[in-house]
Amino acid sequence: MNTRKLITRALVPGAVLLAIVVIGGLMGYRLNTTASMPLGLWKQGDTVHRGAYATACIDHQTPTAAMAFERNYMPEGECPSGYAPLLKQIVAMPGDTVTLTDDAVIVNGKPIPNTRTNRHDSKGRPMQFIERGTYTVAQGEYWLIANQHPNSYDSRYFGPVRASAILSTMLPVVTKAYPTAT
Repeated sequence: MNTRKLITRALVPGAVLLAIVVIGGLMGYRLNTTASMPLGLWKQGDTVHRGAYATACIDHQTPTAAMAFERNYMPEGECPSGYAPLLKQIVAMPGDTVTLTDDAVIVNGKPIPNTRTNRHDSKGRPMQFIERGTYTVAQGEYWLIANQHPNSYDSRYFGPVRASAILSTMLPVVTKAYPTAT
């Protein structure tokens, strides 16, 4: 087989895949490859509400953000911090009461399963997290949790996110699993 045919056979599938990714991105589709939420294909939604999944940029000035960035908890991406947005579920909205204990995140008196705060990350390094206690969610803020994976980096560690940090809501299209935090 000649070199031209080999190159064509190698480049055409790659070009087709690239075109699918670019067109899908323009149409609001995203691929989640992180373990903290269901793996698979997601599509942008338009309504921010309790129980919705959302992509958000965490504030790089959040006390735990430096630790998260240093430890590569997030890949590089389009957020102002230079990192990728996080995909998490909205569990608390303005006016809600969030209580943080070592064993659970409790929203309006209801514990969310699988939300124990880890004192150490998967490599045994001490974790930074916001102070345990009870918080009233302020106007323009949301609490985001991902309780599918025990090591998820979410509001247990960085606290609430501003509404302006939410890029979009996301709807699962084809995913490996579909957990519910609320």
